[in-house]
Amino acid sequence: MLFRDLVEKYNLGEPGVDLTCGCADVVNSVLADGVACARLQDLALDGTYNKQRTTIKPIGLTARPETGWYKIVCVMGTEANGDADFHFVRQDIMDMYDLYSITLHGYHDFNRPQSCFWFGTPLWQGGKGGFFTTTPSPYDVLGIHPFTGSRYVESIFTDTSRDPSAYGLKGNLRAAHSYISGAKPIDQNDPNLNRPRTNIDLHVSRIPEYILSGKNFIPSPFWLVSVDPFVEDCANKVRRRQQELSRIYEGRPGYELHKKTVDDAAKDCIDICNKRRGMPPVHSLIGTFSEKLGFGTGALNTDGAFKLNFDPSKACRYRGGVHYQSVCTAFSVLHNHGVTAISAFDRPSGRKTKNATRQHTVDGLEMQDLAVVGDSGPPHWDGDEPGRTLDHL
Repeated sequence: MLFRDLVEKYNLGEPGVDLTCGCADVVNSVLADGVACARLQDLALDGTYNKQRTTIKPIGLTARPETGWYKIVCVMGTEANGDADFHFVRQDIMDMYDLYSITLHGYHDFNRPQSCFWFGTPLWQGGKGGFFTTTPSPYDVLGIHPFTGSRYVESIFTDTSRDPSAYGLKGNLRAAHSYISGAKPIDQNDPNLNRPRTNIDLHVSRIPEYILSGKNFIPSPFWLVSVDPFVEDCANKVRRRQQELSRIYEGRPGYELHKKTVDDAAKDCIDICNKRRGMPPVHSLIGTFSEKLGFGTGALNTDGAFKLNFDPSKACRYRGGVHYQSVCTAFSVLHNHGVTAISAFDRPSGRKTKNATRQHTVDGLEMQDLAVVGDSGPPHWDGDEPGRTLDHL
């Protein structure tokens, strides 16, 4: 390593990371990288450096990074041949408004996601090389946001002054429209249930089971069950909608979380109708984790179960034949202060050697594919503080 004092201070093996020591050596190596990176950058600027400055600091798994820093989490696992491996995920910011519209990217080396919308369309597509993306929802096909008001949704085809072809849309527009409107449904159920069933499918397909089965995270309960919150006697209308949807999901294997989501959303709606809590905000920043499988792959914003990753300690951590059983620790990384390989520098000028090697480096430290970074976990909204986000996830 370029700075010999760091080898002794952090008890580093030579060369590279000694994974037989487990998380401790990985943690020490990453912390040494942070100091070395800061020194190299200082040297490149003015030829001197502060021995104490660093671009990476340890941070608690539930702690919030300081402004200008973002969080990464290190996990470790064992490959099929018995070799240990470590991997990093990083926290990003998502506007809750985009929760049901953002395209999800997932990977699995042998399992294909099987879930479908209630009208039969698979929720995932692709599969080349094990990489999948979410199938466009009816909202995507129509070119409207999932939170678009019901009156506008209905008017797309019922208002003769509107020409759907003028939107420049592709796909079967009328079929897509029928899945989120009052048109006759394909299974002969009440047509007013088309949109809530589509909304519930979107919710259950994106939110991980450890949240769905617990204190469910429902950012827009009235949207989820498709009931107008401003009508008279809205609590009873919500109860009727709850009964209608429950009849569809009750007793059906594989739909237990759909049924629970209906009940959880209905409870939130009724509390709002009865003024026991306020309406949750449409825009609120939530934290999710993303990762890369290597420099040659795109960013993945889902875990090994094709769900949004809100909590690396609870998410499915199977990746590319490795199950990362251990969550080592979290680090706080200074924005835009990463280098590909510390050992790629042979002199204070910062010029790279001809045959650079990778040792004591953070793989993918500068992953910017998803463009946003963040510091908060998913909110469990309970009405006491509208818009509040909890940091324990």
